[in-house]
Amino acid sequence: RADLARGLQCFDEDFDIKTDRRVLESLDLFNQYHNAANGRIKIRFGPHAVYTCTPRYLAETADLAKELGVGIHIHLSETRNENENCVKTYGKSPTQHLADLGVFDLPVIAAHGVHLSDEDISILSEKNVSIIHNPASNLKLGSGVMRAVKLVESGINVGLGTDGASSNNALDMMREVYLAAVLSKGVFEDSVGIKAYEALKMATVNGARALGLSDVGRIKAGMKADITLIDLDKPHYYPLNDAISAVVYCGKGSDVHTAIVDGEILYENGEYKTIDIEAVKAGVKRITERLFM
Repeated sequence: RADLARGLQCFDEDFDIKTDRRVLESLDLFNQYHNAANGRIKIRFGPHAVYTCTPRYLAETADLAKELGVGIHIHLSETRNENENCVKTYGKSPTQHLADLGVFDLPVIAAHGVHLSDEDISILSEKNVSIIHNPASNLKLGSGVMRAVKLVESGINVGLGTDGASSNNALDMMREVYLAAVLSKGVFEDSVGIKAYEALKMATVNGARALGLSDVGRIKAGMKADITLIDLDKPHYYPLNDAISAVVYCGKGSDVHTAIVDGEILYENGEYKTIDIEAVKAGVKRITERLFM
């Protein structure tokens, strides 16, 4: 599955949303791929952040997304500096700014949410905005640690993400699950914090909910077969007293034995079933050499 958004930026108020190159590319992406692959591919609009998009650009982008019936992906309060600059420029937090512009009147996936005030959290809860927690990226970039417990207790849907390769490297969702479970415990000195089951929900049920998918995220009659099988017959899982706790605190990406999407096996026991992995690696090497050598 893929939920894709072409990144949108605009620093100049002198623009026409109908001729903006990035917006036109987003529209082309939408027209070519939205609901393609038997509905597994979705397109949404991706205005990057309050500091890379002018207020009018954000508002008009949201209007266009609403017209097409798609959602928004945006970065939100990733750093303290982002918040301070927004208050200095607009007299309000990024969350308040986006709410006033009508961005949150659409289905929104907001990445990071590290520096959210209690007032911000109340707005996000009221607007049903999903926040995507990216713990490894936030640690590597020194952005801070999300108050995940506060968000969950406030009824906000919190999913898990990796962010991009440049700020994460491994792109290992098993590592993100582990970090989501332990970070809040240590930073906020709360031995309960995010429980193992809650961390696993972030990576499954909550992620599906954030994407607006009601038929995946759980193993249940009538749901689509999007399933990850984990090999628990590894030394680090012994003794296996609690499977959920073991997967969250002991799991590694390399423990994945099988990956199934919509009933089709894509990966099994080290073999990629639908792609030539050696060709992919060779292609990556060629691109890297062209860019950096």
